[in-house]
Amino acid sequence: MEPNTHYYRLKDRSAIVLDKDQDGDPELGFEFIVPLAQSLDKATLSSHRERLIAGERPTAVSLSVLDIKQPHDGLAHWCMAHYLLDGHHKVEAAAQEAKPITLLAFIPIDGGISRKEHISAFLSSYLR
Repeated sequence: MEPNTHYYRLKDRSAIVLDKDQDGDPELGFEFIVPLAQSLDKATLSSHRERLIAGERPTAVSLSVLDIKQPHDGLAHWCMAHYLLDGHHKVEAAAQEAKPITLLAFIPIDGGISRKEHISAFLSSYLR
């Protein structure tokens, strides 16, 4: 994948406060959708835009990974990257129309780069 790959930052899921670390500093959560398709068909995209405008709420599918980083500001950044497997046209149409869709995210909990309790903590932020 190219280092300048286009991605989507999820609305209302950027710099969310997840918890405080042992020093009392906030840990921040960020969520991204990273498309894997290189190009989109304009007619298919137009069709999905029309369906969104008509009220449909389609579902895209991703393989997702939680990575906890320590950036230069010293605050932990929890980054959930959703690598889009299916639904590239749906996601782009939703971005263009500023309409919500759903995402079916497969997140490995064993053998990944984050521990199960980190994944649970991140996902629990949806319940707040």
